[in-house]
Parts: sequence; C-alpha cells; structure tokens
Amino acid sequence: MPLNRPTASELVAAIAAYRQQPDADSRVDDYYGKIIRHLEALLAREATLSPRYQKNEREVIKQSADILGLKDSDAATLAEAFSQGVLPDALQKILSLWLPLAEEKLAIDNPRYPL
Repeated sequence: MPLNRPTASELVAAIAAYRQQPDADSRVDDYYGKIIRHLEALLAREATLSPRYQKNEREVIKQSADILGLKDSDAATLAEAFSQGVLPDALQKILSLWLPLAEEKLAIDNPRYPL
C-alpha cells in the first residue's frame, strides 16, 4: 500500500543528511538522535514485515474483488467499487478481510498502538 510518506528511501536519505551535519546544540542533537533511532527501528520493521504484508494485501484485494464480483482485482478498481457504495451486502465479509490487514500495517508503522 503505497501510502507511506516519506518513503523508506526518503527517510534513509534524511537520516544520512542529518548525520552529515548534526545540530550544534547537544540537546537538539540528542532529541534528533532519539527520533532517528525510532525511524531506524521503523525501517527495520518495514524491511522485515513488508513483503508478507504486501502479499497479504494483494490476496485481500483479490478476495474482496471476488466477493464483489469485480472482473479486475486491483486496488484502483476496488477503491472505485467502494466509493460507489457496492458494499452493503458484503460489508461484514469485506471488514473481516480488511481489519486484520489494517492491524498488520499498524504493527509495522506503530507497534505500540494498542490493538
């Protein structure tokens, strides 16, 4: 799901740029160091967990398209169907697919979020 901004490569570049020219104030530098450690942990989680998440996301999109009787099983077609309100009869089935995926994404992006 390409919704994450900044991207991983943008974060890596920003971290490298900061490290090349850290703040002169040690308190500010310590603060940014803490942020960088959190970002590096996020990047590590994303690198480890993202392939499985992306596979599961493709599967959920396909299953959702099948439930809704869509001939195309891509995210854009599914989003269009959702926006047109084709969900009422299938809402519970769709939610049962998407909620675990949302929790999986949250575990990557914010593992301390209470589920």
